[in-house]
Amino acid sequence: MKVFFIRLGFTLAVTSVALAWFGLQFMYDNSYSNRVVGGDAYNYIIYATRGTAFVCAGIVSSVLALCCFVYSSSLNDMKV
Repeated sequence: MKVFFIRLGFTLAVTSVALAWFGLQFMYDNSYSNRVVGGDAYNYIIYATRGTAFVCAGIVSSVLALCCFVYSSSLNDMKV
């Protein structure tokens, strides 16, 4: 059971880093070929919202990973 939570926590930690990196790297492109709508301000808002969504997903994944690591370490401390 402890190994499961360690693996789950590690997977969520890697997922959180990957989502945060993806959101920060690929959600904004300043070229005119990658426009969503006509106005530049609207494009900035849309790209910022998409990037924020990926960063928030990464934060949630890292919090879940931390919970899994803490729970797995508490399983080690409880010897029944």
